Amino acid sequence: MKKYIKFLLLTLLLIPFINLKAVNSDKVNYKVNKYYINSEIEIAGGLQVKQLIEVEGTFNGYYQNFSTKNTNVKQFTGLESDLKGSSIYNPTSIEKIKIGKLKNIDNLNLVSLTEEKLDGNVEWFELSEAPQNGDKGVYSLVTDSNGNYNIKMYNETIKGKTVFYLEYVITNVLVEHNDSAEFYYNFLSKEYSDPIKDVKIFVALPYPSEKVFKLWAHGQRDASILMDEDKRAVVAELTNYQVGSGIDIRLLFDRELFQININESKKSKLDAIPIIEKIETERANVANKYRKMDMIVHYGMYGLHGIYMVFLLGLTAFIYFKYDKEYKSSFKGEYYRDFIEDYPVEEIEYLLNKNITSNSFSASILNLIYKKNIKVEKIEAKKEDYKLIKNKEDNLSNNELKIMNLLFNEIGNGEEVKLSDVKKESNKVSSDGKNPIYDIFNEWKNSVTTDAVKQNFYLDYQKIKVVFTLLGLLGIGLFFLSKWIFLMPIAYVSLVLSVLFIIYVLTFKKRTIKGNDDYNKWMGFKKFLNDFGRFDEKELPEIILWEKYLVYASAFGIADKVSNTMKIKFKEINPNENFNPTFSDYYMMSSMSNNLTKSINSSIAKSYASVQNYKSNNMSSGSGLGGGFSSGGGFGGGGGARGGGF
Repeated sequence: MKKYIKFLLLTLLLIPFINLKAVNSDKVNYKVNKYYINSEIEIAGGLQVKQLIEVEGTFNGYYQNFSTKNTNVKQFTGLESDLKGSSIYNPTSIEKIKIGKLKNIDNLNLVSLTEEKLDGNVEWFELSEAPQNGDKGVYSLVTDSNGNYNIKMYNETIKGKTVFYLEYVITNVLVEHNDSAEFYYNFLSKEYSDPIKDVKIFVALPYPSEKVFKLWAHGQRDASILMDEDKRAVVAELTNYQVGSGIDIRLLFDRELFQININESKKSKLDAIPIIEKIETERANVANKYRKMDMIVHYGMYGLHGIYMVFLLGLTAFIYFKYDKEYKSSFKGEYYRDFIEDYPVEEIEYLLNKNITSNSFSASILNLIYKKNIKVEKIEAKKEDYKLIKNKEDNLSNNELKIMNLLFNEIGNGEEVKLSDVKKESNKVSSDGKNPIYDIFNEWKNSVTTDAVKQNFYLDYQKIKVVFTLLGLLGIGLFFLSKWIFLMPIAYVSLVLSVLFIIYVLTFKKRTIKGNDDYNKWMGFKKFLNDFGRFDEKELPEIILWEKYLVYASAFGIADKVSNTMKIKFKEINPNENFNPTFSDYYMMSSMSNNLTKSINSSIAKSYASVQNYKSNNMSSGSGLGGGFSSGGGFGGGGGARGGGF
């Protein structure tokens, strides 16, 4: 028992030291903005390096792995072919490692890595034997007998930036030839795991090289390397480093610059300048060949995108005039006041918008009231509540029977129902996720749509749309091809036009000759209802028709405006009329139609929300003079730097 108590007490004492802040692996999300190296070759043959890495996002830290042995090259045997890449270029060790981060991270450039810029700007990290994720200001260093140096820099960052700073010396990096000295080193391994926005690598000699100074670099072909005017330094620059490219730099210069004897293992005993120039010329020729291919592909892709966009615009015009532009209508008037009795009121919305909504459902109920299948009584105790009473079921269509069943059997008591009861029912969902308003409205909507399609309001272009959609998808395919080969701004324009074209193809519709005639007549009828208040009394139809007008106003979605206008007009026509609160009173009827439309529309919307909420809550869970980078590479000394976040 005492042992358990001691264990418990020890656990409690250790809790404050347990790291609870570490960024979970699935939360790590970062990007590398800058990777800058400022290096100088020592007179003893080593390389002093100052390096910064700007990482932005959420991460525990960043790691850098170096190797003094490039396992991708063969052993040096003294043959000329060994100068393509061999073990002679491997350095001996990496020493004097110091790790930290920069305090001032504004306006970073290569100059930021000079002594005067670094003075007081580095917050040095401490070496730790057992660092943990979530730690700050510490690093770990693990080495092995194979010449690997694994560094992990810990500085937990949450949605911010950290600029890691490294200093180290790479020993015995130079190779001595009979006619020159050579520096050949992999600064970024092909195994480096992160893309980098901006890469700059500066390599300086201890003194200017007057006799020989040649430079090459290998990796991404759109990078560049240039020599300074004093023939003492080179700068390699690259924007948007691609993972797997790698970067190495190769320099030839005066061997007299180095005053300390180089190790015998680093002496090739070869006249290297003509050999290396031949090797690098071959690599440059390959790179230039690829560049020419890149240029052909680049301009070819521009041409393809341009041709495709012109084709797409022409095709859009063709589709519009051939398949989309409506027929000329025989109806030329501004207003149309008659009723088209060829089809029920609920199908008008399909003709107008190729869709059926709750407006048509409300219009169908009002039409049942107009036909006296349903009676209405005002509930005096409530301001905006009405009682719907079943009166007769003669001459009803299947769609109308569905409405009667919903109102009086599913919600009401079989004979009557109140609008307030309909509202209450919209919030109810059964244990199996059912709601009668939701279910019956969708059943009714599908049935009305089927009947409306039979009216042949629209031409059938489904097969044609499939063909045009496939032509639109070509543009999206062209975009991804460009992204894979060479992403260019015009590709985004092509992508946007393709998406817009596909949307147009999938949504355009054309009515038949009769459909378009009826459409224009109904639009004239809608305009008549919208302008109802502008007409004089003698221009208005007899009041007995106003009730039917309200049915169509609901189908058009303008019941609120039309009912209010009719109430005003009714007062103007009958200023001294005393109203009885019955349905035959058209003044009261206009108020009722507005309230009914609002109630039905909101009830259907709420039923959808209730069912969706139920479902969501129950879901399971060559020349050596500089220029572009050459092909090949990766044969320099060491394994280069590999890195990534954690």
